[in-house]
Amino acid sequence: MENRKHLIKLTYEMRSLRECYNRAVEMTKIFPENIYPLEYICRLYLECSIDQGEFENIEELKNPEEFITKLIEYSTKNLMGNLASGQYMVAKGQTEE
Repeated sequence: MENRKHLIKLTYEMRSLRECYNRAVEMTKIFPENIYPLEYICRLYLECSIDQGEFENIEELKNPEEFITKLIEYSTKNLMGNLASGQYMVAKGQTEE
């Protein structure tokens, strides 16, 4: 598991965002209750959505609701999950909740 964490972090630092996303999704399938890859998916969503909607060829990031929900379910006070949730609600026009 630690090697996978390092690989996600390394691909993120190299700005290989597609690869980082793929590795994080892969890790969520292997370790479904680990929040580390979920945090990176939320981080990628936040960065891409703030960067004027440029999703770096990661179409899956346009709908990160599944990962955001899982992260908040496992860690209700997680900053990255709550920020991504808020950004996703704003992007969808759901600012009333």
